[in-house]
Amino acid sequence: MSAGGFRALQTKQVKHKDERIKLTNEVLQGIKAIKFSAWEEAFADKIISFRAKEISCFKVLLFCRLLTIVYEINIVFLLQATAKIWATMNSIFALCPGLVTLATFATYVYTADPGTENLLTAEKAFACIAIIAIIRVPMFQWPHFVIETVRLFVSVKRIDDFLARAPDISTVFR
Repeated sequence: MSAGGFRALQTKQVKHKDERIKLTNEVLQGIKAIKFSAWEEAFADKIISFRAKEISCFKVLLFCRLLTIVYEINIVFLLQATAKIWATMNSIFALCPGLVTLATFATYVYTADPGTENLLTAEKAFACIAIIAIIRVPMFQWPHFVIETVRLFVSVKRIDDFLARAPDISTVFR
């Protein structure tokens, strides 16, 4: 899928999201009239319909992103050894924010003490997502940091080996 296709799909998803938010806002503004007229179900169905359209666009975007990552991984095998490591790490770390979010929620829910229930409320979920969004950039930069650190150690080792060699004095004074 081309960049134009992604942009069109993203625009479509945002349009559906705006429609849903607008309708939700209207419902909240006129909640007394809606309740008085017993229109809750009709408005709920409309909101759910907009949400379903939004989610279907989002699923297509996620599927396209997955295809892009798979494509990147396939290209890895066509590149040189150093570039293979770089591309593989970039592809893996592109998945990290989603995997970290999933692992965090799963750990929270499934590690409850016996007799207690860890409920994942909207407050806790949004706080967690906000924190993960903050650390997303450092997670994306992590593979670059690792590779540059490896390069640093290789360079320092080569310089150390060069400086540790005893100079051949006979060639210096010729």
